[in-house]
Amino acid sequence: MDELIVNVDEGSLDVNLNLMNIASDDDDGLVSLESRNGDAVQHIPNGLVSLESPDGDAVQHIPNGESACATEEVQEGDDPQKHACERKPRKKTSPIWKDFKELLQSGVKKAQCIHCKSILGIPASSATTQFHRHLNSCIPLIVASKKQKVITFDSDCGSVGSRSCFTYDHKKVRELASHMILYHDYPFMVVEHVLFNKFMRANTPYWQKISRTTAKSDCMSTYEIEKKKLKNLLKNVNKVNITTDMWTLGQRVSYMGIENKVSTITVDNARNNDVAIRILKDDFTLKKTLAVKGQLFHVRCCAHITNLLVEDGISQIGDIVDCVRDGTKYIVASDGRLKQFLKIAKQLQLSYKKLILDVPTRWNNTYMMLSTALEFREVFPRYEDRDQSFHWVPSVDDWVKVENVCHVLEVFNEVTKIV
Repeated sequence: MDELIVNVDEGSLDVNLNLMNIASDDDDGLVSLESRNGDAVQHIPNGLVSLESPDGDAVQHIPNGESACATEEVQEGDDPQKHACERKPRKKTSPIWKDFKELLQSGVKKAQCIHCKSILGIPASSATTQFHRHLNSCIPLIVASKKQKVITFDSDCGSVGSRSCFTYDHKKVRELASHMILYHDYPFMVVEHVLFNKFMRANTPYWQKISRTTAKSDCMSTYEIEKKKLKNLLKNVNKVNITTDMWTLGQRVSYMGIENKVSTITVDNARNNDVAIRILKDDFTLKKTLAVKGQLFHVRCCAHITNLLVEDGISQIGDIVDCVRDGTKYIVASDGRLKQFLKIAKQLQLSYKKLILDVPTRWNNTYMMLSTALEFREVFPRYEDRDQSFHWVPSVDDWVKVENVCHVLEVFNEVTKIV
C-alpha cells in the first residue's frame, strides 16, 4: 500500500493517508479521499489537489473531479490497465552502485563493474553481497585506491613543499631503465642483479622486475626513437661536422642519411683513423659532396696533439716521475703515514696541501701530482728518516728537472682548458 501526501493549494490542509481511491463530488465541488477500509473519508473544499510522494520526486496536480490514475499517460497500443497506478521502480540506495552500472544482455538485466568491466548477474532478491565480494578482489580498484593514498614531494618544482599524487608507471620506468643502460654502457643483465632489485623495491613497493630480454628490447626501441628524432632534426641541415673516434665495423651501412651532408670529420691521430678518413674522402669526392674539394675534410684533434707532445716531454724524466708517483702512493695508502707526513710539513711551515696521486693516462693529472710534490720537496728526506720502509726520495737535481718540466706543463695545462 503506497503512502501519499495530499497537499491542497487553497486551505493549506495536509493529509497523510493510505489512499485507495480519490473521488470527486460534482454536486458540491468537494474532493473526497477514501481509505482502503472505507472508514476515513475526508472532504476537501474546492481547489487544486496535488499528490506528492514522500521522497518528493513525483508530484501530480489533480483538478477537482479527476483521479490520480486518470492523469497517467497511456501510450498508444499499451494496456491502459497496466499503466494505471503502476508502481514506480525502487530507487537504488546501496553505495555499491557507484561501482556498477546496469545493462541488458539478451533481455536480462546484468551489472557491470566500471573498473574491470566484469559482468555479474543481478539476483532476484536484489542482494548486493556478491558485488561487495567482487570489489574486494577487483585489481584495478585496489591499485587505484592505493595510488590515491601515496603522496610524493616534487623536488623539481620551484615552490618548496609542493605535493602531487604519485602514480607508478611501469612503462615509464622501463623507458628510463633503457636510457640508463645506454648512457652508462651497462650490460642488460644489470636489471636482474639482486641488489639492484632490492634497491628498487626499497624505493617503491610497486616495483616490477625487468628481465634482460625486456631490457634489450627496450634499448633497441629507445635507439630507434632517438634515431628518428635525430633524422628529423638533421632533415633541414645542409652540412654536418663530426667529431668522433673510429672503430672497425664489418658492415657497409649508411648512417641516418647524413653521408651526403658531411663537411668535416675531426678525429685523433691514430693510424687506423687516417686510413678510414682517406677511404671516406675518396668516396665523397666521387659523389662531389665535399666543400673546398675536401681540403678541410680531415681535421686532426688539437687536444690529442697537445697530449702527444706532453707525453713525449714527460717521458724524458720518466724515472723521476715514477719515483714521485711510487712515493706518493706509499704515503697516501695509510692514514697514519699521511698524518706523519703532514705533521712534518706543518713543522716546516709549509702550505697545507694534500699529496695528489695521478692517473698515468692523463698527463694533466701527472702535472698536478708533480707540482704538489714539488712544494713538499723538503719533507720527503725528513720523512725517510722516520720511516725505514720509505726510500722514494728524488735527488736535488731530480727536483730541478721536475721544476723545469712543471713550468712547461703549466702552459700546456692552460691551453688544454681553452681548447
